[in-house]
Amino acid sequence: MAVFPSYAGIAFAGAGLEAQPVVARSEVERGVPRTRRTSSDALVTLSATLLFGSTADGLAFEDWYYSPAGANAGAAWFDLKDPRSGVVRSVRMASLGQLQARAGRFRKAQQACTIEYLRSTY
Repeated sequence: MAVFPSYAGIAFAGAGLEAQPVVARSEVERGVPRTRRTSSDALVTLSATLLFGSTADGLAFEDWYYSPAGANAGAAWFDLKDPRSGVVRSVRMASLGQLQARAGRFRKAQQACTIEYLRSTY
C-alpha cells in the first residue's frame, strides 16, 4: 500500500463530507416512496486542503501524485486517520484543485483536494 508523503500536511478545517446513496427511491402514486438497497458500500468523498511548507515539498508531492501506478502513485490507496471518527481508513486521492501560493513564489502553498474511501455498511 502506498504511503502518503510526510512532507505534505492535510488540513480538514472547513472540510466537507459526502456519501453516495446506497438506496434507490421509487415514487408511487400515493403514499411513501418505495426504497431498495442498491449497494452494500458507500463511496464517501472528503474535501480537504494540502499544505506545503516549501517549494520543494510542493514539487515532490507532484512527483508522488503523477508517478506511474505503483507503490507510490497518487492514485494508489493509502492509510489516513479519519478526522471525524479517528478510525484509520484506506483512502485515495480523487482529485486535486488549484495550487495557491501562501508566500511569494510558492515558497509556501496550499491545494484543495478530494479524498475518497469506501464506507462499509455491514
